[in-house]
Amino acid sequence: MQHNNIVSFDKTATSQRIALSEKSSQTVNKCRLLVVKMLPPLITSLFEKLDDSLFELSEKSESDVQQASYFDAMRELRKERAHIEKQFKKKICIEYDRFWSHGPDNREADKQDNDGLPAVLSLLEEDALEEFLALTNLVSKGENRYQRELEALNERFSHIIDGAEVTHQSNPVSPYIISNQFHELLHPVLVDLPVKLVIYKLFDKFVMHYMGSIYDELNLLLGKQGVLPKLTPKVRRNPVAPAIRKERHAQSAHPVTDQSADIETQAEVFNTIQSLLGQRDTGGMVALGAPISGATLPAVETVELLNTLSSLQTTNITLVAHVQLGKGQQNLRQTLVNTLQMESNGELNKTLSKADSDTIDAVSMLFRYILDDRNLPDPMKALIGRLQIPMLKIALADKSFFSKKVHPARQLLNSVARAAVGWSDDGDRSSQSLYGVVEGMVKRILDEFEQDAGLFDQLNEEFSTFFAREERGAEVAEERTNQVVRGKEQLKIAKILVSNIINSRLGVRRQVPEVVHTLLSDGWKDMLLLIHLRQGVESDAWARGLEVMDTLLWSIEPKSESAERKELLTKIPNLLHALREGLTEISYDQHKMARQFKELQRCHILCMKGRMETVKMVATEPVEGMAPGDRTQSPQSDHLIRNTAEEIVLDSSISPHSREVDATIDLQPPQHDEFHDHVNAIKVGTWIEITEDNEKIRIKLSWKSNVTDTFIFVNRKGAKVKEMTAETFATMLRAREASILKDAGEPLMDRALNAMMAALKKTVMSTATG
Repeated sequence: MQHNNIVSFDKTATSQRIALSEKSSQTVNKCRLLVVKMLPPLITSLFEKLDDSLFELSEKSESDVQQASYFDAMRELRKERAHIEKQFKKKICIEYDRFWSHGPDNREADKQDNDGLPAVLSLLEEDALEEFLALTNLVSKGENRYQRELEALNERFSHIIDGAEVTHQSNPVSPYIISNQFHELLHPVLVDLPVKLVIYKLFDKFVMHYMGSIYDELNLLLGKQGVLPKLTPKVRRNPVAPAIRKERHAQSAHPVTDQSADIETQAEVFNTIQSLLGQRDTGGMVALGAPISGATLPAVETVELLNTLSSLQTTNITLVAHVQLGKGQQNLRQTLVNTLQMESNGELNKTLSKADSDTIDAVSMLFRYILDDRNLPDPMKALIGRLQIPMLKIALADKSFFSKKVHPARQLLNSVARAAVGWSDDGDRSSQSLYGVVEGMVKRILDEFEQDAGLFDQLNEEFSTFFAREERGAEVAEERTNQVVRGKEQLKIAKILVSNIINSRLGVRRQVPEVVHTLLSDGWKDMLLLIHLRQGVESDAWARGLEVMDTLLWSIEPKSESAERKELLTKIPNLLHALREGLTEISYDQHKMARQFKELQRCHILCMKGRMETVKMVATEPVEGMAPGDRTQSPQSDHLIRNTAEEIVLDSSISPHSREVDATIDLQPPQHDEFHDHVNAIKVGTWIEITEDNEKIRIKLSWKSNVTDTFIFVNRKGAKVKEMTAETFATMLRAREASILKDAGEPLMDRALNAMMAALKKTVMSTATG
């Protein structure tokens, strides 16, 4: 069976199941764990490089349409990345398990037509054909590259299933299977063919290039398990992916030998928290409802505790452990004691188990640090704070919540926090706004969550899609803004360069005829600027422009020798032609040019006579680099230079609803203090919070110039909000009118966990030394 553009997998193979021995099953499972561990990081590496590759292509685009296409592809692929990575791993596991349960499906070679291509290709559209050929070449290259390793692996797999033939098309980890599984996931993604071809190239570079190391590991493992041990040398022949090398290096310090050890590692974090909480409680800080040493009170079952929390969940309250109570917050332990009827006549009749009590404390502390995190705007903190009970339920049922960074509940919190960093409260609480979407998710969790963490997975995927769409628009707007700023700076640098070059010629002369000074400062300067913008200083046109200027200055020097006068007569026609052609190129005023050429002719006649006393001379004052529209620049050349600059950069994307604050110039000497150091060290992409008119606004450093000392800030939608100098920025920091949001790129849960652990250790140390 074939799809319309690619050979698919035939799942109609025999339904007879394979019965593996216990030893073979263990061997097969070990191979499965190895594949699941080594293959997904390769796909992750591909996506990590994909953004950079597409961005580079967008910068080299020959048209706005092509550039927009690459930006669209970047956004679409970011949106689909999580789904593709997840489904790729799933599909590989399904194919692997199917092989060992039902045996190899040795697909027949595709029937060929007279051109040597599958007959079905005659029905394909041109784009589909190109994609098919790219995939076919990818598979062929991989099979040729790893022929020896694959043949050994095929034989070993065949040996395990009693000699059934295993081919490159049926081996569940072969280039054919891996590439086609990836293709099936990539095919429905809405990106243009050139982008897909780029992805296949990166797939070859970051996935296929390192598949050999997986085959090496599989062959080594199978040989050690006694599966044809003498078939190949016991060496690794192929390069190992950097991501896998890094992981192995980390594991060399903290080795994890198997899946059970992984579970132990996950529990270790919670054990550490329990230990720190226990040492803290020995200092007399035992909380209400916590287990009492030596007490024989019955413990509340975890199931009963979870049911009670579910009933509290719908009350939509924010709870804390027993300290730092604020408006709208209730003491969690007291609430549980009352709800569970753990107390009568002022004495406890029930208690909480140590594990449940410590979990309540840990989650409560986590949320205290989350609610204290200054990277989150207050309205967003209020929404996140309502998730404390659902997160507590998650942690009570699954202790890996504290250690597993990819836990769906943690990922959702991190995703919301990341989106909220740049959010400013503009009053928009509609269902389509960021605030409205987060509020809707919180409500769904409070209404629907029982104990299945799959809800968090679903919501995180939906939120990622929403936020990716927002980021897409923001990045396009931001890039346009930065292109404008870069273009303006390029224009400014070009003006300075041209002015310096003219001044270097004039500087060696005390004075020149006024007409020559005017031609250079009012016309030829613009001509050189236009060449600089269009063709650059390495071009022939730039060299000719300088040559014309040098010839002009030489031509108005008195000629006392006969040979010089003869040379001047021969050069004047070409000089006038070049001047006329260049000035016409910048739409120089024709009447003005005629008058100036007439005056220049008089200068040349006097030069032939060796005297210039009747020519109006001017001092060679420096020619300044002037912006389009300055007094001495003609409207025609002004218009042309503006148009040329717009060909290089896109129009400004400053939103009419954004506030733009012009840079102010501080005439006082700059203060080199810690605030100046912060400004110098700040990186593009850093968020800051500024206060203006008693309103807090969050903006991101989008671009900074090492030439003009200019900082450009945008809002979360990519629109330019503020432009300032480094010194103005430092002054705002010094006056506490601006603050840098630190560690905003670190996941929220990681920040909160680290802060909690540090605080617990500090408390324990204080107790021990006190």
